[in-house]
Amino acid sequence: MQNQPNFFMTSDEYFDALPEDRREPARRLFQVIRDNIQSGFEEQFSSGFPSFVVPHSVYPAGYHCNPKLAVPFVSVANFKGHIGFYAFCVYMDGPVKEWFLTEAASRGVKLDMGKGCVRFKDPNRIPYDLVGELVAKVGVQGFLDQYTAGLRQSSPRKSHCAGDSTKPAR
Repeated sequence: MQNQPNFFMTSDEYFDALPEDRREPARRLFQVIRDNIQSGFEEQFSSGFPSFVVPHSVYPAGYHCNPKLAVPFVSVANFKGHIGFYAFCVYMDGPVKEWFLTEAASRGVKLDMGKGCVRFKDPNRIPYDLVGELVAKVGVQGFLDQYTAGLRQSSPRKSHCAGDSTKPAR
């Protein structure tokens, strides 16, 4: 990854450090999230990226993979080949994911997706309006309801934590 992030920088410093062709599209993507996200989420530089999370003041148990961290909601990250939009709300919520995929298809947007990550390889083709609608759709309580339901349904052998496929979910 070019311009490896410092875990103590601000979101603006992160975007300022990006390569020129990624700087404004990534910054605009994060601004769309800022402009549309429901109240209750908190902006943080989390896990190395500009993010919005469910703060410990709202959900004291924290993220099941590392309870010292707040529960992630969305993040924007720059990688060598793409700008990543990490939408934990899509990973955890079936109906929201279905809406997102259906809306993208109806708008002619082809998504390169993992479980909760959308990779935008062409910074000029980011569907900002779709991302804005997605984050506006999901409130903190609805997200936490899906998150905690997902934890209860998780197999004890699959914690869904990066680099850890054997520890039980908490």
